Amino acid sequence: MATTVFINEFHYDNSGADVGEFIEIAGPAGTDLTSWKLVLYNGGSGGIYDSIPLSGTITNQSNGFGTLSFSRAGIQNGPTDGFALVDPSGKVVQFLSYEGSLTATSGSAVGMVSMDIGVSESTPPPAGQSLQLTGSGNTYEDFTWSGPKTETPGGLNGGQTFVSAPLPVINLATTQASAAEAGPVLGIFTITRTGSTAAALTVAYTINAASTATSGEDFVPLPGSIEIPAGQASATIIVTPIDDDRPEGNELLFLTLANNSAYSLDSHGSGAAIAIADNDPIVKNSFFFTEDRILSIQSAAPTRLKALVTGKADSQIGEIIAISVDDAQGSIDGLLPGDTGYAAKAQENAQLLLAVLADQEFGFLTQENVLTVAGGQFLQFALLSGGSLDDLRRGGSVEMLFATSEVNPDGQSALQTTSIDLQTIDLAFRFPRGGFGDVNLRLTLGDFEMALGSQLQGKSSESEIIDLTGIGAPVVNVTMDVYREAAFDNSVGFYLIEDMQGRVRDPLTNNLLEPGEAGYVQAALANRVGVTVTGRNDQVTRYSAQIAAGHLLTTFLVVGGTVEDLLDDNANNNPMIYFNHISANSDGIDHVRTLGANLFGYEDLAGGGDRDFNDVIVQVNIASI
Repeated sequence: MATTVFINEFHYDNSGADVGEFIEIAGPAGTDLTSWKLVLYNGGSGGIYDSIPLSGTITNQSNGFGTLSFSRAGIQNGPTDGFALVDPSGKVVQFLSYEGSLTATSGSAVGMVSMDIGVSESTPPPAGQSLQLTGSGNTYEDFTWSGPKTETPGGLNGGQTFVSAPLPVINLATTQASAAEAGPVLGIFTITRTGSTAAALTVAYTINAASTATSGEDFVPLPGSIEIPAGQASATIIVTPIDDDRPEGNELLFLTLANNSAYSLDSHGSGAAIAIADNDPIVKNSFFFTEDRILSIQSAAPTRLKALVTGKADSQIGEIIAISVDDAQGSIDGLLPGDTGYAAKAQENAQLLLAVLADQEFGFLTQENVLTVAGGQFLQFALLSGGSLDDLRRGGSVEMLFATSEVNPDGQSALQTTSIDLQTIDLAFRFPRGGFGDVNLRLTLGDFEMALGSQLQGKSSESEIIDLTGIGAPVVNVTMDVYREAAFDNSVGFYLIEDMQGRVRDPLTNNLLEPGEAGYVQAALANRVGVTVTGRNDQVTRYSAQIAAGHLLTTFLVVGGTVEDLLDDNANNNPMIYFNHISANSDGIDHVRTLGANLFGYEDLAGGGDRDFNDVIVQVNIASI
């Protein structure tokens, strides 16, 4: 192995009385010589006659190398005297002699035979000269002893050129690849370097995004760097699994070395993985929230998630959205919570769970919804205030607080959770200027039936839509429970649409009309189905009808008037009409919210008014015949 810290120059004899005796050490800049030593040996007995403790750190005198000189009077004049350079671990790095070789009989070099350097001061030179290495390189083996010549203690020798050493190459490997919660059984990574071990080297690493194990949740957090001590070529990273009670299956921890100017990476060994075995059996249809407030669905197949509003303590309306994310940390397409662009990505992946009314006077309502979720799916949650998901996607000013704290301006989570059992968790949300419990929700996992007709609601923008396609019967029974709390005698109805975008077919021309296009209002009303309901203030009124299946339906609100007022020949008595699809509304504002499965709330004031969405509330119940 190449010697990177070495004896570079020394002087032991001169004409007249000996003066200025010294030994110089050379090595890579940054090498700390504390705890190194020079052991001086007598050639006659092979025993130790002196020892020089070393100290100080080598500075960069040329191309990453330098020297330190140590004075010591009384260095013996030979023949066959020598000295050993010993590192902090007690290892003899060099055992050199002059005027012949010797065998050490004691000390660190006991039993070793010295190497005669081949030059000497046996004919004493004038004071101010020394024996020294010359040549070009960066290890002892690159140079040749010469002299006596003019001494340069603590500086570069005449005729000596240090060449920059190649960067150490760092390798990461797994030396104990199987860890386990039970025990726990530790996992071990080993980081190894090439080249000089004279100085300590700090190596950085990261947890690769391919990891399924979560720091602080599945294993004790790692510092992200490790020091390979001076004198050592490797160091180990110990992975300690956390024995939790969550059934999550076996997981992988994948580390990747980080680039650094102090070293280069082994192209075939810059990443390694450890498997952490779980000791909790997976229960079918179970779920839990991770440390980052991400809901992890534990199921081998798609299942259903029911959300039920259990309490409301704030005077503003809010929308709760569920966001499909890629992993337990909540990342989306490589973006972690808090990264630039994360909130925009979350909007793209969001699904409306339900809107929560502003007060609790509607005790007769059950605000609940059911979503289909995939086995192994991860969900992020957020609470919207000051607007809806539709408003947000249209560029409106809407406040959004996430369950994961890193995304929020105040750095605090919007969610507290309480696990009831493996299939039930209570959620407490907070508004931006509120407290936990502003909105309370209970999530339950199970094989729930979705309300007939509700399967498209919340899955896209403007999705207050009833889906009657795919129903075996030609006709369905519909009941509508209507509650009204408004100064206007409003009317609510439903009409046929051709697609999720709300296009209608004009019965006169057979053309498809977009929301907001000329003639849309008349075409929509011409396609209405069932009954148009009005209700009475402060009470629930039930309406019943039979409607043909096989179509998509959406809703409209006529404010302070009737459909007939809109369709007659008198343009002066036309009331305002608002639709689910915002482009069809004259004020460009959302006037309908999904409060639950087939449960819709309406706002009757132009421009959004007080945005309470309780002027009319309609619960639609559908049963096939």
